[in-house]
Amino acid sequence: MRVSALLMFAACGLARADVAYDNFGPGSTFSGNGFLVTGPGQPSTWWTHAFPITPTLSGQITTVTVALHHLAGATNNYTYELRSDAGGSPGPVLATLGQAAGFIGGSVPIQFAANPGATITAGTQYWIYARGEGDATGTWRTSLTTGGFRAYSFNGGSTFTVTPLSPTDAQGAVRIEVAGSCYADCDGVGGLTGNDFQCFLDKYVTGDAYANCDGVGGLTGNDFQCFVNKYVAGCT
Repeated sequence: MRVSALLMFAACGLARADVAYDNFGPGSTFSGNGFLVTGPGQPSTWWTHAFPITPTLSGQITTVTVALHHLAGATNNYTYELRSDAGGSPGPVLATLGQAAGFIGGSVPIQFAANPGATITAGTQYWIYARGEGDATGTWRTSLTTGGFRAYSFNGGSTFTVTPLSPTDAQGAVRIEVAGSCYADCDGVGGLTGNDFQCFLDKYVTGDAYANCDGVGGLTGNDFQCFVNKYVAGCT
């Protein structure tokens, strides 16, 4: 089930490190549209959703950011899982990433520290799955980049239906960060060159979340100094 709104939400100021996957828009923007994520205790159909991701970096997941909006229910708690890909559908659970409350007002997506031990490999497709707890009813707000796939389940993730999204719909907004990569290698090609400086400048100008190097709200000269410090320190 798809729910819609006419608003576009923005957020900034969340700490960024080694981003392995990110489909938020510049400045952590996300759509007002979304897909239902509910718990088994709410009175209607138990909707849960999963979306495919293909990370660009390998490593242990440290932080997850999602645009999950809590709409109703006494319980505001949602569980997120990392699942393998099984022929284009969510497969077995690889790890429970954690639980977090959805946002209720404002425009700040939810960020939480992942449970230890969940690792991903660059270039491999996975699925990020969300379900509500108790009577929670929320909507997973979507990326500004349209297209892709969604998988929905009516039985808490035991079975799924996978459908391509229409040209006007998008996947749930999510960011996955990992440990062990090099922040200063902005262009991702290995080694530090002038291209990494230009890459950082481009991201800064567009308000990309990556450019918030110091993890403090807003982009300032401190983020430039932070990047320079990381560049000088090199990749170890």
